[in-house]
Amino acid sequence: MFIYLISRHSDMGKTRAVRHVYLIRHGQYQTRTQFEDQKQLTTLGNEQADWAGQALSESKIPFNRFVQSGLIRAIQTAGIINKHLQFKKIEQDVDLNEG
Repeated sequence: MFIYLISRHSDMGKTRAVRHVYLIRHGQYQTRTQFEDQKQLTTLGNEQADWAGQALSESKIPFNRFVQSGLIRAIQTAGIINKHLQFKKIEQDVDLNEG
């Protein structure tokens, strides 16, 4: 149920590449339901995702890849964060799902 961003850069002309993986947990979500598709972000969760997106954008880190789990709360969080990062494509990996 995570979202991860990957940043990769060469080490000053050396042949080795350095990768940094940034894990982001989804924002606060509705918990009073048994159905996964109803566990959507709360108002606070939307604000948290927006704050995270703004902070990531302001960091000026050159992210190369954006991957989210398949759960609705992660999809919503990634979408809000992406308003700041503006990736053309967010990948989905269900192996990041809970359970």
